[in-house]
Amino acid sequence: MKTQNTFGIAFYLKKYKVKDGKAPLYVRVTVDGKRTDIALKRRIELSKWNDVKGMAKGRNEEIRSLNSYLGRVQGRLTECYQELQLEKAFITAAGIKTKFSESKKRNIH
Repeated sequence: MKTQNTFGIAFYLKKYKVKDGKAPLYVRVTVDGKRTDIALKRRIELSKWNDVKGMAKGRNEEIRSLNSYLGRVQGRLTECYQELQLEKAFITAAGIKTKFSESKKRNIH
């Protein structure tokens, strides 16, 4: 029986949904090649986004705040994955998304 999963987190913009010069920010969770996307309900200008690093580029307070938020989201998603491992649950991208959505009540914003 397979006990180890592949697990990945990637932040990206939906560039085709640009509104007022800003695109919505999403996080993609991938487990064993199956993925799910979570809308982060944040927007950023295309010119301020680094596709390669999956984070905002710049040094102003708004950018630092956004990158800090992305770090917290990544940390919480990793915690959700680890919690499912400890529970010996079947780990899926959708399961991590559900656990993450429930944890929003703890307010990571």
